[in-house]
Amino acid sequence: MNKKNTKKSTLRRSALGLLALATAFVAETAFAGSWSCQRLTESNPLPKSVNLLRGRMPTASSSNGTTAFTENYAKRFTDGFIKIADNYGWIQEFIGSGGAYVCYSVTDDSAGVALASVRFTTTHSDKGRSQVCIAKLSVQKVGQEGWIELENSSFIGPEPQLGDTNFQAVYAESDGRPIAEGVTAIRLDFDKKQQADGVGFGEIEATAFCAPGTWTCRPQTAARALLPSANVLRGMEPAVSSDTDGTTSVTYSALRDGGLALGSVRVTSTAADGSAIRIGSVQVKTAVTGEAWFTLPDSAVSTNAAGVSV
Repeated sequence: MNKKNTKKSTLRRSALGLLALATAFVAETAFAGSWSCQRLTESNPLPKSVNLLRGRMPTASSSNGTTAFTENYAKRFTDGFIKIADNYGWIQEFIGSGGAYVCYSVTDDSAGVALASVRFTTTHSDKGRSQVCIAKLSVQKVGQEGWIELENSSFIGPEPQLGDTNFQAVYAESDGRPIAEGVTAIRLDFDKKQQADGVGFGEIEATAFCAPGTWTCRPQTAARALLPSANVLRGMEPAVSSDTDGTTSVTYSALRDGGLALGSVRVTSTAADGSAIRIGSVQVKTAVTGEAWFTLPDSAVSTNAAGVSV
């Protein structure tokens, strides 16, 4: 196992007070994801990102290669609560040696999702139980049998330092491309030999570029900054028009010859007075629709929260 540390469009118009971002990817692009490592501290906690696994129980698991995780400990993986240097006690269950693993369904949509990242965090007050060894990350994809191991997905956590016993390992493509498409499930295998034969529990998160048919609203903060490298609208000037009914339309020209596979569209409110965001629809033109606009299903959203990323 090898150690793996591995256009923008700002609508400066007072009538809108919005910043729009679209991320996209080309389905045929070849890439290799990798793990990166980030220390967790009280001032740098685990971000509250959109987690496909939140509240889900494993479809299969083992704490040591033979015994399944108990329900209470399985729930800890995706409950969204993690404290820096949590102490789970010496007689509690750990990610043990012997080949622990955990599997999750990531979506109820039979078409799967474009998986953006998988993140694993370990935490324990004893630095001798905080250096996790990940053997591999695998996915199940629509139309393919069995588990597909992702390239460069083995990972040995950093050697813990005094007072620094927690870290977050993130498997993702650095320029915003998906890890894999059509993903229906993930499996995280831990190495057969863990530090001190038992590593402290943490949190597993999986994120997607677009949860089919839904919009997710969340506060925009520095910890959830827009990704400039993934924004295909960077530098483009939109055409803005207003109808007599008060509807304002913001239109961007063709993004690329031949089009592209759209990964997501994000709109962020920058209004300081709490002005509501009300989006009637998001529409696209494709090779199939020609000059006609196609409205993306369930793309209307309304929120009264200022500083919200949609």
